Amino acid sequence: MELGKRDLVLKILNKQMTELTSFNTKRMQELGEKQKENEFLTGVYEDYRKHYDYIKGLKQQQKDQIEYLVQYLEDSMKQAGLSDSMIMQAKHEKKNYANRLNKLKMI
Repeated sequence: MELGKRDLVLKILNKQMTELTSFNTKRMQELGEKQKENEFLTGVYEDYRKHYDYIKGLKQQQKDQIEYLVQYLEDSMKQAGLSDSMIMQAKHEKKNYANRLNKLKMI
């Protein structure tokens, strides 16, 4: 992946993560306000908060790992003087990782 394209993908990912974080933060605030009005929501709020933090951490780990793999593939292709078939295979793997990264963005 060219450096410019990679930077664009990362910029888009960061923007979407920011938007999702903002949305989830707003929802958490709303739930927190409603919790004050309804004592039964306290347990629900805490459970939701724990689940949200856990899922957020998993998604960040997945994103970091996929970015690392994409960078590793790029570096390997540059350093290894690969044959045409090996370059095609590496590009195919890189595309698969990019697709996984895009799926993570949608969640």
